[in-house]
Amino acid sequence: MTPFTSKVGDTNRPDYEAAGASPFTYESKGKQVTMSYWQVPEEILEDPEMLKVWAEKAYQEVREQKRLKK
Repeated sequence: MTPFTSKVGDTNRPDYEAAGASPFTYESKGKQVTMSYWQVPEEILEDPEMLKVWAEKAYQEVREQKRLKK
C-alpha cells in the first residue's frame, strides 16, 4: 500500500504518537528537516470510520494553522 500522509499539529499529534507514527523527514544541505506531515498508520487506512475521524482532525489542524497565520 502506498503511504498516505496527513497534516499534523498540536491537536492531532498525540493520536499519531500513540499509533507509533513519525513525521516525514528529509535531509537538505546536510541538515535533517522535519515536516508537519506524518504517515497515517495502516490500521487507520483500513478502518473507514477511524480514517474519517483522523481526516477531520487533519482538516481542522490545517484550518487552525491558516487562522493563526492571518
